[in-house]
Amino acid sequence: MDDLIRTLKLHEGTNPFVYIDTNGFSTIATGRCVDKRCEHGLSQDEIDYLLANDIKNFTAQLSGKPYYIGHDKVRQEVLVELVFNMGIEGVEKFKNFLNAFAFKHYSVAVGELKNSLWAEQVHAGRVNNICYRIINVKYP
Repeated sequence: MDDLIRTLKLHEGTNPFVYIDTNGFSTIATGRCVDKRCEHGLSQDEIDYLLANDIKNFTAQLSGKPYYIGHDKVRQEVLVELVFNMGIEGVEKFKNFLNAFAFKHYSVAVGELKNSLWAEQVHAGRVNNICYRIINVKYP
């Protein structure tokens, strides 16, 4: 199997980004066609694996941040979701939100989120769900 893997990587190439193959299909990694026309995207196991890795990486990015430490799991997960959506750099632009969140002034933090450009850009259901979790410390 190691020889096959090495040979496939040599012949197919390996790319961590989506690229267009010689047939015009969107492809990623080692020749994995993810174009709808191939009728073979990612399996549910692969999707779950990628999501778990993303959650792990975003949690690691947050783990030492003063606005993350000392909060319950539900509120920490809110921050992970925000990083998932905007990246750590995007989240850290929300200085008033993060300051209120760090000092556990959750109603102020929710107000900051609701009155942001972000809240206008994402689905209202997502905004309401996140704000609900911040206030109620549970999933709706």
